[in-house]
Amino acid sequence: MGALVIQYPCQNFFQPLPGMDDERTLRRRRREAALARRLLRKRGSEARRARMRERASGVPARVSAVHLEGLSRTRPEAVVGVLGPLFKARNYGELVAR
Repeated sequence: MGALVIQYPCQNFFQPLPGMDDERTLRRRRREAALARRLLRKRGSEARRARMRERASGVPARVSAVHLEGLSRTRPEAVVGVLGPLFKARNYGELVAR
């Protein structure tokens, strides 16, 4: 009497059977496609920001006054320390960057 031999359609016991990994593959491909779309959008927005900085660097700007509401108990030195660089900006590009 011969030994009973069970043949699996895959090499590894833990490997999914053919046809069963379709759902996993589809999910993985969808995730990869979504990631690729996000990266493209991010690259596009970075390029737009760079073009905006280039254009804005030629536009002169000067901050003469800042009005803040809701900081009645904050010390003026703290606010001036944060807003100080805005008053030193010479063009719109520097203003946005600071």
